[in-house]
Amino acid sequence: MASWREALTRGPYPGRRDRAEPLARPTREDANPAASTRYAPSFVIGDDRRPDADHPYDATTVAAFLGWGETKVKEALGALELIERGTFQSPDFYGMTQKQARAAVTGVRQAERHARRLGIG
Repeated sequence: MASWREALTRGPYPGRRDRAEPLARPTREDANPAASTRYAPSFVIGDDRRPDADHPYDATTVAAFLGWGETKVKEALGALELIERGTFQSPDFYGMTQKQARAAVTGVRQAERHARRLGIG
């Protein structure tokens, strides 16, 4: 199996509409955690403290790679982030529609923002 680095630089990619050029990735200098930059292998926004977190990506680069819409990728990455942080488990999303998953992720994010404003979280 090829590494993700090899997958980013060869083509054509399945789902990428036969585009053979490598992905443009955000750099550490361009990274802004508020702008949803993540660092592989983590799904958590702005989690660049790990020693292996030297591969920045965002929803735009993943959407281009998969050939999906950016909104769908943002929602999927949001769910994966909450799973990684332990808020949800993968089975929690089984059987959910995309709309239901979006509502669950949005609800948790709103509750987290509210808790931060109150100084709770």
